[in-house]
Amino acid sequence: MNGPVPASSKPKPEPQAMAATPSRRWIVWPAGAILATAAVAIFWGATKVSSNDTAAGDFGKFYTVTPVDLDIKVRKDGELQAVNNTDVLCQVEGRSTVVYLVKEGEAVKKGDLLVELDSSTLRQSLETASLEVKQSESDLKNSKEMLAIQENQNQADLEAAQVARDLARLALEQYEKGTYPQDLSDAQTLVKMTEITCRNKEEDLEQTRALFAKGFVTAADVKQAELSVTTVHNDLRKAQTALLVLTTFKHQTETATARSALSQAEQKLARVKRMNASMLTKAQADVETKEMAVATKTKNLNKLQKQLEYCKIYAPTDGMVVFGRDDDEFRMIEGAQVRERQRLIRLPDTSQMKAVVKINESQVPRLKLGQRALVRVVGTPDPVGATITKISPMADGGSRWWNPDLREYPVELVLDHSPRDTKPGLSAQVEIFIDQMHNALAVPLASIYSQGRESYVFARRGENVEPVKVQIGAASETHATVPQGLTTGQDVLILSAGQGRQLLERAGIDTSTALAGGEGGPGAAERGPGPAPKDLKLDTGRSRSGRGAASADAKASADAKASPGATATPAKAQEPVADKQPAVATAAPAPAAEPAGAPAPTLPSVPTPANNATVAPAVGKAAAPAKPLPSPISAVDPSH
Repeated sequence: MNGPVPASSKPKPEPQAMAATPSRRWIVWPAGAILATAAVAIFWGATKVSSNDTAAGDFGKFYTVTPVDLDIKVRKDGELQAVNNTDVLCQVEGRSTVVYLVKEGEAVKKGDLLVELDSSTLRQSLETASLEVKQSESDLKNSKEMLAIQENQNQADLEAAQVARDLARLALEQYEKGTYPQDLSDAQTLVKMTEITCRNKEEDLEQTRALFAKGFVTAADVKQAELSVTTVHNDLRKAQTALLVLTTFKHQTETATARSALSQAEQKLARVKRMNASMLTKAQADVETKEMAVATKTKNLNKLQKQLEYCKIYAPTDGMVVFGRDDDEFRMIEGAQVRERQRLIRLPDTSQMKAVVKINESQVPRLKLGQRALVRVVGTPDPVGATITKISPMADGGSRWWNPDLREYPVELVLDHSPRDTKPGLSAQVEIFIDQMHNALAVPLASIYSQGRESYVFARRGENVEPVKVQIGAASETHATVPQGLTTGQDVLILSAGQGRQLLERAGIDTSTALAGGEGGPGAAERGPGPAPKDLKLDTGRSRSGRGAASADAKASADAKASPGATATPAKAQEPVADKQPAVATAAPAPAAEPAGAPAPTLPSVPTPANNATVAPAVGKAAAPAKPLPSPISAVDPSH
């Protein structure tokens, strides 16, 4: 059963060593051409052989199950970004036109002009705002003068009303306490005086009549005495009438008039006070309105001045210019229209870099903060250690339009040190180390076939093979552990396209009752052999020459997540390219011997599975994992 170790497990020459010896390169290229010609011939021969009846025992190539050491890792392509960035935003309101723009990639110093926006409209608005501020200041000054005049007028009106009230009160008191009592006393005295005069005149008339009777006076004297009595009686009636008028009418009239005058004066004083308060409030409100107008227009003027200053954007720090690309349809060029709060330029700090990759949702639960990784940067010969510092809680929506079922989560890994001359946007291949498996039974991914939720391998039994149901554990990019179902030393068949389904049908296992979404139905095996174990690494990175092992398609991972029983496509085997990195899965099994009478190794056709994934070709006796290398986890751990 044991045979020579396949050439794929032999150590590969280092790319640097090959680059350092140009003379050997000229020797290797003809040899490579010869080998390629031989491989094509073997491939054609294998195709012819594979068309024979499998009942004759020519099933293909086998792999001997042995304990191996596996490094479980997630490999994904991403790009470098700076840990710390200074974003330059547009702070001009509305939309503005770029009239000057610094060149992208140019190194700038703090204070250098980066962007200049069109400011013609702002300058016109600034002139108008300046005139409005001057007009509002003039209105404010006038309002303050009117307020002072109103305060003075209020004081004068108030004093006049107070004087009028006081005079009315004094007039009332003067009449009630002075004028009326004096007039009343005079009228009463006049009545009394007139009564006395009447009595005197009447006595004189009696004496005159007595003297006339005695002949001492003439008749004329009697008539004169009678006339005097009549005159005095008239004066008495006039005095009595005047007293009656004074007490009955004049006193009440004068009292009512004085009291009314006092009441009117008091009401006028109240009106003056209220009017003064109203006019003062109005004047004060006018002043406050003018002050607010001045403040508003001054604020608008200052804002326009600030907006005018924002039209010239200077570098806040030293850095390299990277144009903002928040919108795929936007191009940062002179003449472009930009909006407020739009990121125009980013100045990354390249002293500390990070790698950003998008990991499929099926792999995210295996990641934890603090996990170590290796990052290979384009143009940098040596890989750099990195640490996971952030796992986004939300899936990236950039691919929703192309593949709505794809769910990828951005993961950030901070590099231990930044290689020289690194720039944001450089491509990087990231290998995140998940776990290490020691002495675990493992089989190549190409030997596993999935039927619904069950996985099978086909073990050699004499000259035939039989399906063996296995449990799939952790998986690397080339091998998957088998905790149950196999034992050490068993030979398992490396499947070709469609072979798994044929062997299951020959064993009497129904392949048409696969679960919905599974790959066990008719024709499912043609998509490529191998199951979709839960820990299978499915990479969506872009293929690049001179990079690490090829990655599987992202949609295969999404399909594996959506369909638990789906058959995933295994990763492509390592090719002996000079500048490729070593295989991800490192193992150290004992060399397997080729069975007696086995045919010479051939190169069968390598199928192209669904989703454009690649499978490991079955070449003779399947290559066991290479001699164990130092642990990549310890290689990138700073503590080692």
